[in-house]
Amino acid sequence: GDDTTIIAIDEINQRAYQSVKYSFDPIPQISYALQHFPYSIPNTPQSKYYVQLLLGGDASMANCEYTAYWKYGGYYLNVFPSHWMNGSSFEIKNYLNFTYKMIHSNNSSSDEDYWYTNEICETEDGNKPPCQEIFFKKNTEIPLRLNEVV
Repeated sequence: GDDTTIIAIDEINQRAYQSVKYSFDPIPQISYALQHFPYSIPNTPQSKYYVQLLLGGDASMANCEYTAYWKYGGYYLNVFPSHWMNGSSFEIKNYLNFTYKMIHSNNSSSDEDYWYTNEICETEDGNKPPCQEIFFKKNTEIPLRLNEVV
């Protein structure tokens, strides 16, 4: 399909950008997560905590929503990785979160490098794949796809 996701992460300045384009919608959903929300009103949650801004995603109605990640909770409209949230805190980190030791496969294809976990998970249909797998473009750090059993 025409589904495309673009992600940019700046861990040092704690900013993230994500664009998700679905084949059924001509307008992409654009999201930002920021530690320092520009032009926020002083002494508000938006001036002190992380903010997520979500734009677009619907051709018939241009949406714009934002939420602050703060200690008192509230409506968490989170389109970023769930491991960035930790109870009442939020931190922009690596997009991928490997929870098990990863093993590089000796049976990678000619155009991909394959890594998998040393842990096996069971799916509802009884299959037992590795809990996490990732494929990279050969001899690079460019991820192609990630499989996780959740």
